[in-house]
Amino acid sequence: NTSLSNVAVEKGIHNRRFSYLGKRTLVQKEHSVEGYKADLYIPQTKTIVEIKSVFSEKDEAVFPTVFSERTQNQLKSIQEMLDKGYNVAFIIVSLNPYIKKLTIDKSTEFYSELTRCIEKGMEIRAYTSHLKDYEIEIKKQELPKYDTVTITDCLPISEIAKALSFSTPRKNKSTEKTSVLMKC
Repeated sequence: NTSLSNVAVEKGIHNRRFSYLGKRTLVQKEHSVEGYKADLYIPQTKTIVEIKSVFSEKDEAVFPTVFSERTQNQLKSIQEMLDKGYNVAFIIVSLNPYIKKLTIDKSTEFYSELTRCIEKGMEIRAYTSHLKDYEIEIKKQELPKYDTVTITDCLPISEIAKALSFSTPRKNKSTEKTSVLMKC
């Protein structure tokens, strides 16, 4: 159930993780903000939190795994929310605790819309999760470094945007991709 990622992120926010989100004593689930339905909303900082899940049985995952018109529309709406002064955190959660690398497919419209959002100030982070006491929890360990872009808790958004926009892509026979390493 991919909604478990939402629960894990919300719990992590209440447990003092995700400090980059600023003050966050009140977190609203599935809250409508000017017509946009946010997975989570933090009113103190006007922060919309959008959470996506990814699953792969391997130690690498590609995101997105399938085309989603809903996600495309969300990213377009997120651009509008950023223009209105809202903060947006886009969090990708791996449901496999052993994922070491997440690749964002540059050949997709998702990548184009994601890049536009990042250029407007959206934060993007990626985490792995694990099962603890019968609940999914966001892991906090750092993964080994690769010769790819690393998304960490302290990497400035400008560096992520620069890396996603201008990094040398890895070639694949059928598609061009940018690799993003997750920190958990």
